[in-house]
Amino acid sequence: MKNAFYVFFILIVLGLTSCKEDGGEIFSPVPEIELISVGPMQVIAFRDSIVFEVSYTDGDGDLGSMTENNLFILDDRIQLTHGFRVQEIVPNGERVPITGSLRIILPNTIITDGSASEKVIFSLYMVDQAGHESNRVFSPEIRVIE
Repeated sequence: MKNAFYVFFILIVLGLTSCKEDGGEIFSPVPEIELISVGPMQVIAFRDSIVFEVSYTDGDGDLGSMTENNLFILDDRIQLTHGFRVQEIVPNGERVPITGSLRIILPNTIITDGSASEKVIFSLYMVDQAGHESNRVFSPEIRVIE
């Protein structure tokens, strides 16, 4: 009986010390993104826009900035990075888990090899206010034509 009391007491102490006052984090403080959609799959160079839709999660809600680019689309053919600024999502510096989606419009792209058409794959990532870089997601092949 005495041993059962000690086991019960130890379980209670462990349970209390493992609880977090703030309820703990639901997501990692490092942002994660997922590519939802991209389109169109064929564009005319210098003219057509490409629309990317991504979902995001961030455990501490520090995505977005009032001044700095924090979402990047990389054209791997020529190592050209297009920077975009996503406004602060959580106001007043609050640190709360967030999730949502964004639409990003790349105004146009080019043919880099002098041919009449070329395939391109873009990679996308985000950086939060603490400097944490998200995972990278990759578009399917998009054909660029003259």
